[in-house]
Amino acid sequence: CWALRRCDTRFSKIRPPGSWRECTLNLLRFKKDDPTYGFLSNYYPCSFVLDGIYYLNAEAAFQAQKVPLEERRQFACLMPNEAKKLGRRVQLSPDWDEVRDEAMRRVLYAKFSQNEEFKQRLLATGDRHIIEDTTGWHDNYWGDCQCPRCKGVHGQNKLGMMLEEIRTKLK
Repeated sequence: CWALRRCDTRFSKIRPPGSWRECTLNLLRFKKDDPTYGFLSNYYPCSFVLDGIYYLNAEAAFQAQKVPLEERRQFACLMPNEAKKLGRRVQLSPDWDEVRDEAMRRVLYAKFSQNEEFKQRLLATGDRHIIEDTTGWHDNYWGDCQCPRCKGVHGQNKLGMMLEEIRTKLK
């Protein structure tokens, strides 16, 4: 799997090549409904302010980044699934594919820097590799889906990698 290849490559100097068992122990694979690590999900309830707007969850804040600042308040009080639904109906800016990663970084930084409990829980993941398990909605950009339909597709796990970046930044 993508995560094992990434992990083996990343730790090749301290672990023998192919040390899959040790490598898998250093992985943190979570789903949005995970009782222990669900807080890492953008769907988890978590209020914070971004660009002067108070959001109830990171998904709403992220989806709001798809529209101009003056239109973002419409996302502020939405539940994650409602925000995602609305975000699919908005007109994306022509450069959205180039700016979406930075938009997500800003959202994640706001979420974890403004909420001490979540910050400490993120830091408590140590140096584990974080992978969002998107099995069920087949998102191989932000996470990694392992369903039969996505067999052979290696998820980019952008959300997991950004969570690791934010964790490092908050240390």
